[in-house]
Amino acid sequence: MDLPYEDIQGTPEGILTLRSLKAGPLGELLHDLVWDRAVIAGVSREAVERFFHYVLNANVDTGVFRAKVVQQESKNLTELAMTLADRFRQEGRQEGEIHSRQQALLELLEVRFGAVPEGLAEALSTISDLNRLKELQKTAVTCPDLESFTSGL
Repeated sequence: MDLPYEDIQGTPEGILTLRSLKAGPLGELLHDLVWDRAVIAGVSREAVERFFHYVLNANVDTGVFRAKVVQQESKNLTELAMTLADRFRQEGRQEGEIHSRQQALLELLEVRFGAVPEGLAEALSTISDLNRLKELQKTAVTCPDLESFTSGL
């Protein structure tokens, strides 16, 4: 899109959305014209939440993101941004723990029974319930062979 940020017209929500969509692929989500205080002040909380979510999903510098939020001089926006950032961190930790347990389970099966069939590895990679993964690890330790482990899935 060759249209400069400041020439994007419409409602505040439309302007914020279009500027964000333009800025994302260009790596400019923290550009001052995307963070126009007058535009952001004119959108709903839900639109701001979508905008923050989009920006945070782009793996921007969180320090700069926080500075941009503070520049908005809105306690509500600051609280919303920090809540979303905390939620992203928590989700990231949980995803990391799930991935670690999946890998540990695969390694355990490999040590005990040799090569793990690709289909089984794929099936295990789709399990995202931590309690289920913990139970499968216990089963992997105690089962007599790979077939009995697989039958428990």
